[in-house]
Amino acid sequence: MRRVVLNMPNEMAELLTKYSKLKGKTISNVAIELLKANIHKQAYVCTVIEDLLDELEISLDKRAAKRCYGFACWSCKHDAKCRAGLHDNGYEVKPECAHFLKPDAEI
Repeated sequence: MRRVVLNMPNEMAELLTKYSKLKGKTISNVAIELLKANIHKQAYVCTVIEDLLDELEISLDKRAAKRCYGFACWSCKHDAKCRAGLHDNGYEVKPECAHFLKPDAEI
């Protein structure tokens, strides 16, 4: 694994720290997962980014085509199965997370 140093505004660093704690994940894990989701979703619709993944021999994430792929994975009942490519029925919020969703939220 390679170490990467990022410079970011103080408020963004504080937000990332608090967000990571809230999700029970390391800052590195949160940053990797969110960046990966953004890049893979873009590669699903953009040939240039798809070519970058191909050049680096990185397979497109099985979830890239899904509307819910990204931050929602951590609050989905089907996260583990979906990561393995074994779930195609979309997002379903975990009961312990349901009360945090805004009333008209669409994922």
